Amino acid sequence: MFGSSAKKPPGPLTPEKFDTILGPNTQVRGDIVVSESIRIDGRLDGNVSGTDKAPVTVVVGAHGVVTGNVSAIRVVVVGKVHGCIQAEEEVELHAGCVVEGDVSCSSVSIAHGAKVMGRMTASHDRSTELAPDTHAAAIGHKKKVELVA
Repeated sequence: MFGSSAKKPPGPLTPEKFDTILGPNTQVRGDIVVSESIRIDGRLDGNVSGTDKAPVTVVVGAHGVVTGNVSAIRVVVVGKVHGCIQAEEEVELHAGCVVEGDVSCSSVSIAHGAKVMGRMTASHDRSTELAPDTHAAAIGHKKKVELVA
């Protein structure tokens, strides 16, 4: 009725331009600090982070694997991250992705089929620690979500 039941590959992840791309046959060992958005379709054994002055997005593509921590304004995961994710604004976890580590962000989007093995903390106010749940509900600013597999 609705056509083929075969899964379609995910469409474009974001309309932004990526000046740095680690291709699917690329393997890097060591930490990377970027001042522009980066897409990782290969393997990175190290941390990746954006500079404090640049609005950097880090995308881990469907075949991408990061063994290390990811820190940026926005993080999109379609592949695998074996480490913690820290995003000042948004984290997108697409279907089929695997994250083995804690996730901290202001906003999170989790597709059905995404796997997170760690703690997830989503808070609108990144300048203070999370308040107890009752206090958070009263002020309406902070949410704490924990997913532990």
